Amino acid sequence: MKYAIIENEYHCMEHLKNMLQDLRPDWELVFRGETVEETINMLAGEQLPELIFMDIELNDGNSFSIFKKTKVDIPIIFTTAYDEYCLQAFKVNSIDYLLKPITINSLLYAIRKYENLKNTRGGGLPISEKLPIHPESSIPRLDVRILISYRDTYKFITADSIAWFESEDKCVFAIDKGGDRHLTTFSTLNEVEVLLPSKHFFRASRSCIVSIDVITDVKKAFNYKLYIVVKAAQKTQKIDISMAKKKEFLSWFGHGKV
Repeated sequence: MKYAIIENEYHCMEHLKNMLQDLRPDWELVFRGETVEETINMLAGEQLPELIFMDIELNDGNSFSIFKKTKVDIPIIFTTAYDEYCLQAFKVNSIDYLLKPITINSLLYAIRKYENLKNTRGGGLPISEKLPIHPESSIPRLDVRILISYRDTYKFITADSIAWFESEDKCVFAIDKGGDRHLTTFSTLNEVEVLLPSKHFFRASRSCIVSIDVITDVKKAFNYKLYIVVKAAQKTQKIDISMAKKKEFLSWFGHGKV
């Protein structure tokens, strides 16, 4: 898969290129540009990339001027330090809108969104359609890989090996079914939730997502609330289910519906 990076800050370009090499080593960077003019010239050529990562503020102007000067049929993932361009970005052929500093997880979401849209449309992306901004377009699977920090490197564990996720001080930890706790590269549970199959995982609270495999008890509590008991090896935890979540939880637990 051939891609281009349009970015006027060298360190940002190198950071993005390095993450892409780690996540998709078989992808080929075929063009690097820093200006509107360079990008327009590239789009007029014959050897076009299949995907473009594009900063918004370039050396010679705003990248949205590119779309006014030439036809762009290639999917775009915008990268920027500014969030005020989000709506404008999704009026053109944008796959996603990544705010700097770009994290490996946000980049992975965008890549999976692109790949899913490409695959479900038989290799083509009809750009005239408005593409979704959120990563829900990824197909949640139990074999999805969850990146974890391990000493001075990264490792991964698969979702089917995880008992529950918990958030703490803007960090997300994965407790595996052996009871071990791992620091993930996520910063919020919202980022995790969209990757997980809803038949197997439930957002029990603001700070916890639990796998159905490790629920040992569902108990009625005071004031019509519920609490559940989850167990991973010798590690046991009690999790309260609020009244607002009670009906949704029971439907999920009994019927696999959410």
